[in-house]
Amino acid sequence: PLAIELIAPRIRMMSPESLLAWLDDQVFLSADGMRAVPSRQKTLENAIEWSYSLLSAEERDLFTGLSVFPGGFTLHAAETIYSQTATGHSISDLVASLSNKSIIQRAPEGSDESRYKMLFTIQQFAQERLRHREGEAQARNWHLAYFLDLARQADKEIHGPAQVEWIRRLELEDDNFRAALDWGMSSRQIELSLRLLNAILEVWIGRHHLSKIQSRFDTLRGLPEIHSYPELYARLLNHMGRIRWLSGDFSAARAILKEGQEIWSELGVKGAKGLAECLRIQGLVACFMEGEDPDIARALLEESLNLHEIQGNLWGKAFTYLLFGMLAGRQNKYTEVFPMLEKSMDLFRQLGDIWGIARVSQRLGQYYLEQENHEKARLHFEQHLTLDEELSFKQGIIVALGNLGELYRYQGVYDQAQIFYERSLWMCRTYDVGDCGYNLYALGMLALHKEDYHLAKKFFHDYYISSRGITELKAISMFLIGCAAIAAATNEPARAARLSGAAMSLSHTINRPIPPFDQAEFDRHIHNARRQLGEVAFQALQSEGQAMTPTQAIDYAVVS
Repeated sequence: PLAIELIAPRIRMMSPESLLAWLDDQVFLSADGMRAVPSRQKTLENAIEWSYSLLSAEERDLFTGLSVFPGGFTLHAAETIYSQTATGHSISDLVASLSNKSIIQRAPEGSDESRYKMLFTIQQFAQERLRHREGEAQARNWHLAYFLDLARQADKEIHGPAQVEWIRRLELEDDNFRAALDWGMSSRQIELSLRLLNAILEVWIGRHHLSKIQSRFDTLRGLPEIHSYPELYARLLNHMGRIRWLSGDFSAARAILKEGQEIWSELGVKGAKGLAECLRIQGLVACFMEGEDPDIARALLEESLNLHEIQGNLWGKAFTYLLFGMLAGRQNKYTEVFPMLEKSMDLFRQLGDIWGIARVSQRLGQYYLEQENHEKARLHFEQHLTLDEELSFKQGIIVALGNLGELYRYQGVYDQAQIFYERSLWMCRTYDVGDCGYNLYALGMLALHKEDYHLAKKFFHDYYISSRGITELKAISMFLIGCAAIAAATNEPARAARLSGAAMSLSHTINRPIPPFDQAEFDRHIHNARRQLGEVAFQALQSEGQAMTPTQAIDYAVVS
């Protein structure tokens, strides 16, 4: 009732955002509210203070100590951290007593293990009392130590048969990991902060929490003490190189990884494992860089595989074989693709790593689709989707749905293809995860096939905009050829010829030919322009387009 009375007069004066900011402020605890009631009910702080005063000394100590858990806590966590402080009663008895008195609450969601939490205002009150008692630093240090231990245990298990269990456990504790990490950084406990961040990054990267990783990396990198821990820092650089690759910033990824490689090399034998990982990620980056010599990627992967072999690192070998398969796929060397991917699959199965199995299934499905083996492609795409749904790996689910859309488009089942593309695009936009670009392109292709040219052009344009900085040159090429087909279909043959020439030139420059299935759809429309102009005139105009720079071609394409 007090909270309602405090908020009600302000509803007409303040926006919801302003109200929320006000609610988060200390003023909410001390705001004078209801009249003609006992003093303990006039403010929230008084109400909580009255309940607090009724607690025993042991209950007060535990209550304030538990306020360092922003994401709630398990009984195991509370016992591990605070059992050394309890004298008269066990921690479990004290937690039960606080729960019975509604000072803490049983959280309804979560795992098999019971979780408890505090309401926000009660937690604010408890934190203030903890600071007043000068116990905050010690409590937060214990909290950091507990979650560092949990993260390091998870880091060892994350690629094994208990993968799903550990991922879910880490997700439940996400707020606690962030709080522990931020405390470690703010209190300049650099070694512990580096260990914690490195240990939880696999899950954070998998959940696409790239911005919160980047901000903490930037903070740590700016501290001079970081160079006192070269091995931990270099491992963080490995992770950051992979993150920059995921973001499409391949040049930054390469620079970060080169810095890490220098550190690993200086560490000698001690740095061999980290160096193998660093070289593998460099190979991944080289594999996807536009215009990069494939032999560079191959050499990096071979060196990485050799180091993994020496160390007996099965997971490192599994992932490197996967990258060898992807590199061969980009070169259309299918006699190399499938043996490499099967080696990778065997090792991931041996490890019980379903995330790895899903990644190999994804690639096998794509390459079987390119080989027009639709049944094998479907089986691998469905396995990919099932495993990533089990992991709640949204980025993987988005890719799997898009791949199934592609399969049905290739089979001519266009309505079913549209359903999968739209589901994938919806997830991408809803969760702000992954690259929405290809779904936009594919929906453009569907609209082109259905001869809805206005919608097709919108999808192609959105695809180009969304892919800037990721695969921009490829996106420009596909956007231009899409616009060429639309121009040909809407009685603009000269425009179609120039745009097709610009697209052809760029596709040749980046060595990324248009997939044959899509090329057939484009040719079906562009044939109209050839027929209208005649072959000689068409080729002359096409040569004009080939002479355009990408910027000139884009400017020409977007002119109404």
